[in-house]
Amino acid sequence: DLSLHLHNLYSEAEYCNGHFQEVALVTEVVIEQARSFHHKLRIYATLIKLLAAQNKLHEAMQIGFDILKKLGVPFPSPLPDKSNAVRKAMTTSMVLQNKSKEEFLNYHEMNDENMTAAMKFLQILLNYSFIAKQEHLPVIIDQMMQLTLRFGVCKESCAALGYLSFLLCSFEHFKESDYIGQLSILLLDKLKAKELLSQVYVVYFAGAASWMRGVKLTLDSLLHGYQVE
Repeated sequence: DLSLHLHNLYSEAEYCNGHFQEVALVTEVVIEQARSFHHKLRIYATLIKLLAAQNKLHEAMQIGFDILKKLGVPFPSPLPDKSNAVRKAMTTSMVLQNKSKEEFLNYHEMNDENMTAAMKFLQILLNYSFIAKQEHLPVIIDQMMQLTLRFGVCKESCAALGYLSFLLCSFEHFKESDYIGQLSILLLDKLKAKELLSQVYVVYFAGAASWMRGVKLTLDSLLHGYQVE
C-alpha cells in the first residue's frame, strides 16, 4: 500500500511538472502491478488527465467511460438527443426546487465506495466535455445528479449542481438556474470543497447570477474564484 501511494504521488507530481513520459511509465507499472481494480483508480485518473493534456481527448474520455462501466455507471451510447437532455434537466430541476435549501443541505453524504469513485471520474470528464465535447455535457451532468439524489451528496455534487445551473441558463430557464446555482454555492461552503470553488464560481456567477443580478454585481465573486485558484 505504501508503494502504491508513493507511485501515485510521484505520477501526480510529474504530471504537474509536465514530465509526461515519466508519468506514462509510472502509470504502466501501477496498472500492471496493482492488486485490485480499486487500487488502480487513482492512477487511471492521472492517466486521463495525461492523455487530455497531450490532446488525446477522445482516448482520455473513452478510458473514463470504461472505468465508469466497471463501477456500475455505464455511459449511454448512442447519446440521447438534445430535447431529451432538456427534459431530464428540467425534471431534476423540479425535484430540487421542491426541496428547501435547508432540506437539501441536510441530505445525507454519499458513502458507497463505487459511486463516490464514479463521481470523481464524472467530474474529470465534466471538465473536458465542457471544453471540447459539449455533446456529452448534459448526459454527464444528469448522471452526476442522479447519483447525488440516489446515494447522497459529495464534493463533486457541487460541480454537478453548478453545471446543471449553467445548462438551465443556456436553455433560458433563468429562475430555476439561479436557484440551483445557489444550492451549488451553499453545498460548496458546507463541504469545504475549496478545490472546486473556481470551477463552480465560474459556471454560476458568469451564468445565472449575471442574468438575474447583472454582470457588475457578480464581478467580485468571479474575481474571488480566480484568486482562490
